[in-house]
Amino acid sequence: MITFPHMATSVALAALLALVPQSAFAQGRPYYSKGVLKGYLVGKCSKKVDFKIIGPERRFFTSQNPDVRPLVIGLTQLMRQECPRMERVRIQGYVGEDVVYSAVAEKAGQWTFFVVPPGKEYARRGAGIGLANKLGNLRQRNTLMPAAELSRRAQRGERLCVDPQNGTCTYELSFQNFGASGGIITTRYDVNGSAQALTSSRSTVRGGDAFCSDPAKASIEVRGGNLSQAGRGELAGSLAEQSRSLSAPVCNVIMTRGNRFVIAGIDGTGAELGEVTAAAFISRPAVLRRRD
Repeated sequence: MITFPHMATSVALAALLALVPQSAFAQGRPYYSKGVLKGYLVGKCSKKVDFKIIGPERRFFTSQNPDVRPLVIGLTQLMRQECPRMERVRIQGYVGEDVVYSAVAEKAGQWTFFVVPPGKEYARRGAGIGLANKLGNLRQRNTLMPAAELSRRAQRGERLCVDPQNGTCTYELSFQNFGASGGIITTRYDVNGSAQALTSSRSTVRGGDAFCSDPAKASIEVRGGNLSQAGRGELAGSLAEQSRSLSAPVCNVIMTRGNRFVIAGIDGTGAELGEVTAAAFISRPAVLRRRD
């Protein structure tokens, strides 16, 4: 969560403000420019303002980068000063043509930002050797859970807790109308401690054990928090743009290693998405923690 303090100042923010010319609130003019990092206004001053930050790589937009917070706060500070009628702001982070970071805040919510950084599942690892080849390699080296077993667990109301730690999960996967040919998989994760995002996709089964879907066709919803319905819609729209950066289809495979489960993601090129992650089946809705 990022809470915007009234007229907050810091060394980082002061340095940011010093980089911005007077009356910079003009479409296409960078608010922030330092090396390869640039921020631009999209559109014009209105009740709803969009801002675009261009970064060199995904890791710039993670919480491990100390520049993210002062950059977002500083840009909002400037927009509030030069566009007093602004009531909602959306900031999107781009790497190339891909949206990798989304943040929305509203005046009515005291400018508390709802932030979705680039998840580890968006980071491609390894060469794209083709989806069929990658699945074949995984089957040779691992025991993959067949769709029939996942269907039995789904009928019992079980969910999959991804990255379980101390009774919490970074993601929860639930399964609706799931059978041997597939069904609906809904992924639920935390946005800022008070809001959650839910992504539902129709998944089809490949080879009896890979659960594949098209991220561009996913239904995304943001629930909770103090964002307005329009603000939640803005954030959901940004998350949809983030998911479209993935090469369809995106497949998940659940594998057994000894007496535990792990889950892996693969994109349409056969590249791995993020790390292979521990998972556990649970019978109740998961307690979520931030993924980044």
